[in-house]
Amino acid sequence: VSRSAVQRTLRRGPVGPRASPATADAGSRRKPRATKRIVATRPHHIWFVDVTLVRGMLGLVEYRVAAVIDAFSRSVIAIGVAEQEPTAAWIGRLFQRAVRCAGQAPRYVVTDRGVQFTAKSFASRLRRLGVRQRFGAIGRPGSIALIERMWRSFKEEFASAALLLVTQSGAERLVRRWAVWFNGHRPHQGLQGRTPDEARTGARER
Repeated sequence: VSRSAVQRTLRRGPVGPRASPATADAGSRRKPRATKRIVATRPHHIWFVDVTLVRGMLGLVEYRVAAVIDAFSRSVIAIGVAEQEPTAAWIGRLFQRAVRCAGQAPRYVVTDRGVQFTAKSFASRLRRLGVRQRFGAIGRPGSIALIERMWRSFKEEFASAALLLVTQSGAERLVRRWAVWFNGHRPHQGLQGRTPDEARTGARER
């Protein structure tokens, strides 16, 4: 440090901590409005869309698996595999496929704040379909727990073994077969022992 800089500092005297904008005018700022939690009351009322990473070929290849699930029945409506991080256009096509498979669009779709889901093209597609987008609250347990629980089952019960030695096209076929099994044959404790297909069609509790 130069002698002149030291002299300048001594003349100026001690400087206190700078007040952050949040504390400076905390009294005049309104708190952000809390988002009311929504609860699925029927099939295709609320959908979740998310992407997870799966390693194949003994860990040498990485796949991004994206899925659209129904919050009410836990059923996987559409699922797909991408070699790279999915773009907003790719996610949009998967969502459109889910709408075709379900025969209708949901009222709400819940996602995280990944770049695919905050892109203008994805938001425009949702608006055209009349779908309202909601974002899972960061750090709030349960905001996207349903799809996170589905990914856990997907990896522990299936992907860790089935996708070890397959190519992307093979992985796509396998995950679609898994979705059929998951919907039609895997009972869920959260659905009182019913499968997603049984919950969607209104079958009695087991």
